[in-house]
Amino acid sequence: MKTTQQDSIKNLNIAILASDGVDLDAIVAVRRALKDSGISSLIVGCNAGVVRSVQGVNIEVDSNLAEVNSINYDGVFIPGGIGIDHLCDDENTISFVRNAYKNGKLVASSEGGEKLVIKAAQSAKMPNGAFVGEGVISQSDNDTNFLKRFLAAITDMQSFNRPDKDFIAN
Repeated sequence: MKTTQQDSIKNLNIAILASDGVDLDAIVAVRRALKDSGISSLIVGCNAGVVRSVQGVNIEVDSNLAEVNSINYDGVFIPGGIGIDHLCDDENTISFVRNAYKNGKLVASSEGGEKLVIKAAQSAKMPNGAFVGEGVISQSDNDTNFLKRFLAAITDMQSFNRPDKDFIAN
């Protein structure tokens, strides 16, 4: 039986990083787009239980960052919000993003979430201080094409070629 692209998309799984103060609107938009495309997503937090969004809504955490590895996901999405500072101070979170990049996974962030991507790149001592190239997507002000670019990157990816990944220590 021949496997189609749609069949392989159904096997994809994206980690959505979250802590208290996360932007619920960004999570809802990304989860809806992923679900509509047949792609699974899990909320991964610094702690088990729930996180409270900046909008005041509790969000159930599916997995604890201390207990999971980015290698088990096809990509990571980092929403913004005031909680991004907490994620930037958590070594498990930084390591998760750094390893996702090193292993050729999609690394995407909405407005504000790029702060964690920068922190992970700096912790990896990247030559240019940033994760760059294919499979690194960020949303800026009034970026109406973010979800389209995000989904295109997920559905087109195998493993992103990153010549600078060898700079990252294990």
